[in-house]
Amino acid sequence: LVVCIGNVNDITAALFMTAYTGNLLAVKLAANAGVHITWGSWFLAAVVPCLISLMIVPPLVLWLTKPEIRHTPDAPKLAISELEKMGPMARGEWLMAVTVLLLLVLWIFGDTLGVDATTASFVGLSFLLLSGVLRWEDIKSEKGAWDTLIWFAALLMMANQLKKLGFTTWFGDL
Repeated sequence: LVVCIGNVNDITAALFMTAYTGNLLAVKLAANAGVHITWGSWFLAAVVPCLISLMIVPPLVLWLTKPEIRHTPDAPKLAISELEKMGPMARGEWLMAVTVLLLLVLWIFGDTLGVDATTASFVGLSFLLLSGVLRWEDIKSEKGAWDTLIWFAALLMMANQLKKLGFTTWFGDL
């Protein structure tokens, strides 16, 4: 199950432009080369290969890993009882759901609305901070995210410099 979830997560990350940092790097590199990719155009280009992958990968993982436990009739009852123990959604959970919907709208219709994907992300982050769903300490403690941001910025800077120096054109022609 975990192997399957990992593979399905990778496929869905490829499906949505804003689901993976590497996708945004690809969009920026394409923009540097004069190719404009929107959230919708990314989705349209990725939907068929990703849907095919979503149909093929789970049975393939099942065949490759051959799990010992294949029948879990009590799982639905267990899930329902655990959800009941958790109780109804809290205020912060509802605000998080609203933020996700807001971000999806801003990412999907960003070109029409004149909102860049990065700006949309900061809108979502600001909303979560101002509503109290997240604290600044929560943001600072995400060391992996900050690490990714620093490396991402460095890679973009190097890619822009290589383009400015004409290396990418030269290498592409070669």
